[in-house]
Amino acid sequence: MTDRHHCPRAARADGERHPTAGRTVGLGVQHALVMYVGAIAVPLMFGAGAGLDEASVGVLVNADVFVAGVITLVQNLGVGRLLGARLPLVTGGSLVCVTPMIMIAREYGMPAVYGSMIAAGLFGMLVAGPFARVLLAFPPRSPSTAALVVALVLHLAFQRGRRRAEGESVAA
Repeated sequence: MTDRHHCPRAARADGERHPTAGRTVGLGVQHALVMYVGAIAVPLMFGAGAGLDEASVGVLVNADVFVAGVITLVQNLGVGRLLGARLPLVTGGSLVCVTPMIMIAREYGMPAVYGSMIAAGLFGMLVAGPFARVLLAFPPRSPSTAALVVALVLHLAFQRGRRRAEGESVAA
């Protein structure tokens, strides 16, 4: 008896079970759409928060989609033995950095945002290996916890920005 909710899988000659071709295409389209939404949302929110004009936001959207595509290829195909998971991953933007980038842009300008992104990327590459080994000692947590924290921080940042724009006093 088959379960209606069970994911249909076809057995291959090597004994591994994989999704059918139709399900694989559906999952691929879903991953691409999620990546594209993430790649569009981050520059749109950053551009609005930093007060950029439409042309600058358009350049940021194009750059974000391009970089997400390049990183997706690197993750899928790999570069030597150093880079890439060699798994079917689709990489998109992260909303975690939007609030700090907006604050940096408002205080120091766009060159400081670009410099901070480069510095953060280099730092991330330096600590990725040791962090991955330390991470194995901790139990997995729900991704919704991180999403809740990001949503709360963004909400508070936008409320603070709204109050500041309206001329109200903003406590630290």
